[in-house]
Amino acid sequence: MHARGCAGEGWLGAQQPCAGVNSEGMDADADETLEPVRENGGDSTGGGGGGSGGGGNHRSRRPDPHDDGDDSSDHDDLNEFMRSRAFSWDKIPADVSNAFRAGLITAAVVKNYVYGACNPLSRFLMEHTWRGMRERFLADNLFLTKILIEEGLGICGKLSAEYEVRRGRFFDEIDFVFANLLMALLADFALVYFPAPSVNMAVLRGAKRSAGAAASSSSWRQALSKWTRNMPSNVFQVDRAYTMQQRAACYFYKVAQLFTVGAACAAIGVALTNTIITARQWLDPGFAPRNPKSDIVFTSLMYGVFLGISSGTRYQLVNGIEIHLFPRLLGKAPRLATGIATYLLRWGNTFWGSQQWAMWAMFTGAQKSGNAKAE
Repeated sequence: MHARGCAGEGWLGAQQPCAGVNSEGMDADADETLEPVRENGGDSTGGGGGGSGGGGNHRSRRPDPHDDGDDSSDHDDLNEFMRSRAFSWDKIPADVSNAFRAGLITAAVVKNYVYGACNPLSRFLMEHTWRGMRERFLADNLFLTKILIEEGLGICGKLSAEYEVRRGRFFDEIDFVFANLLMALLADFALVYFPAPSVNMAVLRGAKRSAGAAASSSSWRQALSKWTRNMPSNVFQVDRAYTMQQRAACYFYKVAQLFTVGAACAAIGVALTNTIITARQWLDPGFAPRNPKSDIVFTSLMYGVFLGISSGTRYQLVNGIEIHLFPRLLGKAPRLATGIATYLLRWGNTFWGSQQWAMWAMFTGAQKSGNAKAE
């Protein structure tokens, strides 16, 4: 059941990310049935709350969210929260409502859904894209804010750098600028998306599989999928007890993901730029590009290595600060203060990363000197 608009939050109206989350949710099985929460932490997770987002790492055991009894103060607070935003239970998707009824997620996760549904853009992303997107909004009501911050910083930073290099040729070479900007925007989105916490409904459900399905689950793809779903989304996640091996595996898994995305983004950008150079030379034999054509394979590998190791490590640290430090420092502060702190943290990270990429590109030769002649 899809949510409709409601009164309340604006574009940046969000609180701290919830702690009761798990990793990747892009291929969850929607037909699995719910299992009750285990008292010892078990396999199921609940939504925690950082700051004023509600909850902690406790479980909600309210048997029915439609019942306004007095056996759960969290549930009463959730009902009041929803009433204040003209939101009702019939606007909550069935899987989220059922998970809350079964005690698999806390009120904080439901609140995160309400925050997202109150925003037209985040509501569109939750309802009309892939499952993993919605599961990140369920885990973090600052997720849209972080996307906008990273993409905004990326656009401003990239355009400034392009103008500094091209100066009077900026508009004459706007096609090259666009190709480079496209690569940067795709990479920036990946850097927000992949390390972000998520409420993985697949992990929260117990599967009723037939004998044939159980046999097929022994394949390496099924085993890999199960292994990655039980990882934290980032090294510093604390929604449940993870082993050091799981945290270490999470780091290297995210490095591999970002390497793949970085290499693909670079390949797209370089191929597009080289195509533009070829087309211009064909249309204007006198055209002399400032830089020679880049080698697609080498540049893609170097950018993939940079995105995986440098960016992957930095964004793990950024998420760790947002999960652990911000709730302690800003737990009782207005939401605007949290948004400003998030912006400053990510601006500093972007600036630092730009310096690292410039040094890495010069060291490896991934970017040629601006004085080089075209081939």
